[in-house]
Amino acid sequence: MYHTLTLTPRPARRGRAPIRLAPDASFAPSVAAMIHIALHVIVPLLVALAFYRPRWRTATAIMIATMLVDADHLLADPIYDPHRCSIGFHPLHTLPAIGVYAALFVLPLAIGRKADGQGLHRTARAVHLVGLGLLIHMALDGIDCLV
Repeated sequence: MYHTLTLTPRPARRGRAPIRLAPDASFAPSVAAMIHIALHVIVPLLVALAFYRPRWRTATAIMIATMLVDADHLLADPIYDPHRCSIGFHPLHTLPAIGVYAALFVLPLAIGRKADGQGLHRTARAVHLVGLGLLIHMALDGIDCLV
């Protein structure tokens, strides 16, 4: 013989919302948001390990620091909306801004070479990584808009 436990909702207690015993649709965006934030750390780490192995720690730190671009979310109302696409909405997530980020990525490769042609100047390397980090950030935000 099987016994089943059935739970009947109680009326809300004096201004408090009822306690939810199981996740519902409102739970999904918070899990998706956590995955999204984790990818903003994991993807730059993987890119740094794959393409910038000798200086992977510095490359990872610079690319993760570009998450500061999300400061433009403070201008929005509400500040965070899990159903809003950041691309095209926030000032630093617009197509002109993404064009600037692409220039930050490409220009150091074209004009930031050392005199002997071996590698980039230190500043050019940092600007290149900032541009790459911002492009990765925009790509992840863009994917988030599609999902």
